[in-house]
Amino acid sequence: MAGTLTLSGIQTGVAEGAESISLTVSLGSVHESLPVVLASGANTITVPAGAVDGVVIVPPASNTVGLTLKGVTGDTGVRISPSSFSVVWFDPTAVPASLVVTATAAVSSATQFIFV
Repeated sequence: MAGTLTLSGIQTGVAEGAESISLTVSLGSVHESLPVVLASGANTITVPAGAVDGVVIVPPASNTVGLTLKGVTGDTGVRISPSSFSVVWFDPTAVPASLVVTATAAVSSATQFIFV
């Protein structure tokens, strides 16, 4: 099912006093919601075939294990939140075949990869 994703809030304590943040993105249909129990080390996640716009990565809320998102094994990558969702939108002309999430230790509960 197609739809929109809206993220909004108010950031306080900035030099301007408060700043309103709002982002709305149109989504294609959800192609796959994939629960993965991450092992220690590199975990390769296959991106489903079709017109995929991006992925929402949702680790367990109580997770404290460090997570690094990479394009391929061997990349330096970027650290993502271990306990809050991350959203990655793909360049439609270069959708990757897979992603790699490296965990500093095994994660006991599943991390959801929601491809939209």
